[in-house]
Amino acid sequence: MSYCVNCGVELAETEKNCPLCDTEVINPRSPWQEPIDSPYPTAYEVAVPLNKSKVATFVSFLLLIPILVTLLSNLIANGEISWSLYVVGAIALVFVVFLFPMYFKKFYTARFIFIDYLALFGYLALIQYLAGGKWVMSIGLPLCISSCGFTWLFFALFRHPKSTTILVRLAIMLISLGVYVMAIELTLLEHFGNPFELHWSYYALIPCAALAMALLFLDSRKDVKEALHKRMFLK
Repeated sequence: MSYCVNCGVELAETEKNCPLCDTEVINPRSPWQEPIDSPYPTAYEVAVPLNKSKVATFVSFLLLIPILVTLLSNLIANGEISWSLYVVGAIALVFVVFLFPMYFKKFYTARFIFIDYLALFGYLALIQYLAGGKWVMSIGLPLCISSCGFTWLFFALFRHPKSTTILVRLAIMLISLGVYVMAIELTLLEHFGNPFELHWSYYALIPCAALAMALLFLDSRKDVKEALHKRMFLK
């Protein structure tokens, strides 16, 4: 039995070089001899990269099954196409969000986020068309725009980690989250015709702002950042 002189790993008698660090095995008492049967496979398979576009096309054809079944059931039961459009719209939204990006070699974050929320707004407009009401422009559109901006900001901050410290990025996200919640309440107040007096959004805005200020203060302390970097491997 031999051990690697470099890393100390236990070696089999058939090893000519250490499988861990590739150091040559030298044992005067047990010189290396070529084994009759190799302990390792002589043939190996080359992994073929997954074709994302083909997978997306295959899944898209599978999604046609519930669409056709739902449309046919609606037509047989009601004699018209009505409630099945909810299902069709939801499946179309799933396709845009999850399958559509797979047809591209590169993930275009900003473009796909815009397309996703545009598809969401379209689905909300379909729901309003089917169910009636006048809320998609006063509630659906503002919330889609604010949600799109918040999501884009999240990806923009964490896509390039070296641009700012993680404490600053977290502080920006907390402040943005508080503003986003406040925008939701203001949108609802505008839709229902109530005066612009904030009520429940304060419970999110104030803690988020306080935590953000604390993170910015910690970021200004060099000793604290170095301690966090050592303990939590933060940059």
